[in-house]
Amino acid sequence: MKDNYREFYQLMCESYLSDGVYIWEDVGAECDTLDKCLDCLAYAQTNPEFTDFRIEFRQVTVIAPSENEGDTLEVTF
Repeated sequence: MKDNYREFYQLMCESYLSDGVYIWEDVGAECDTLDKCLDCLAYAQTNPEFTDFRIEFRQVTVIAPSENEGDTLEVTF
């Protein structure tokens, strides 16, 4: 079976939701290299809305094709 996956770096930020509740969310696009993700981090750090950052390396794998053409089920590790 052919490996159907893509790898990328994703910048995550912790942002204030309400009443002391913070959530982690994706910031910006998926980056091919760590250097590109670090450039996104430098830009995102200028926004006071974001309080903490992390960079995740993700591998998204297609595990089952959908019955609808063009749709797929993906799992991120």
